[in-house]
Amino acid sequence: MRYPAFPARPKLSFIMMKSLDTTDKELNDQWQGGKRRVWIMAMFVGTMFLYAARSAVPLCMAAMSKDMSWDKEADGAVMSAFFWGYTPAQIIGGWLSDKYGGELVLGYAGIVWSLCTMIVPFLPAGPTLFFPPIAIMVISRVFTGLSQGLHYPSLTNIIVKRIPLKERSLFTSSIFSAGPVGTLLMGSAGSIVLVLFGWHSVFLLQGLVGLTWAWLWRYYATGQYTPTRTELSIGNIKMTEATVSEKAARVSVPYSTFFKHPGVWAIIISQFCQAGAFWILFSWLPLYFEEVYPNSKVLHCNTYQTSKKIIFIFHISADNL
Repeated sequence: MRYPAFPARPKLSFIMMKSLDTTDKELNDQWQGGKRRVWIMAMFVGTMFLYAARSAVPLCMAAMSKDMSWDKEADGAVMSAFFWGYTPAQIIGGWLSDKYGGELVLGYAGIVWSLCTMIVPFLPAGPTLFFPPIAIMVISRVFTGLSQGLHYPSLTNIIVKRIPLKERSLFTSSIFSAGPVGTLLMGSAGSIVLVLFGWHSVFLLQGLVGLTWAWLWRYYATGQYTPTRTELSIGNIKMTEATVSEKAARVSVPYSTFFKHPGVWAIIISQFCQAGAFWILFSWLPLYFEEVYPNSKVLHCNTYQTSKKIIFIFHISADNL
């Protein structure tokens, strides 16, 4: 008796089913109990310091511009230079995290962007090797963007491997909400440091704090992570099964199928519009308040208070959809 043949599954569906098929060995790589809370808090603090460091230049731009006699064109060049490094780093960070692990990339990236933040007050005020001081500042900001651009791809890599699917949106929102918290921290505490000690102290303090977190993450948190491997032996032959990350790296991703889907383009366009509006306000709002409301030193930080609540609420809803 001949049975009717079942239609073959599309390639995209097969990959999605494979990624959702969690084995016992993969469960062992996921965080459990108190260990999960420690790692979540560590990533939250790191993201908070990341955004605090990112907010330092917009916060101090008025004072820096005055000391270095910059015009608005120079101000815009310094602030936009960050994104020349940040944009390609998104792709680079994803590749590095898949190859070496998000835990490792996150720690090294934190060390680099913390050092890039600390050296800003020490950048030469005069020409160096035929480079004007504004060009040196722009180059510094490009490297800051390159290192900070590795942060979120690394977080995504860690979250996918270490957090169960059902709880992933909740914990992702908890970690990502640290961005607005870091902006508030720099906008309030950073403004006080700016007024009392000058803009140099803002970069030194934030760089030192970020470097401390990166060192703790690199040498303490990542030391607790050992990928689960299953060893098999047949006589004198020993074999080691690939880890979850190594298995994922071998999966063929149908990028052409993704980019043909209208939902993917809806996400891209909405992110483009949201990011454009957000980063314009993020970069120029402190300078605007400094010029229009010179006596309100921490007024600009209040515009970010609602975003933390909105992110958290919508990601909780996503877990139940």
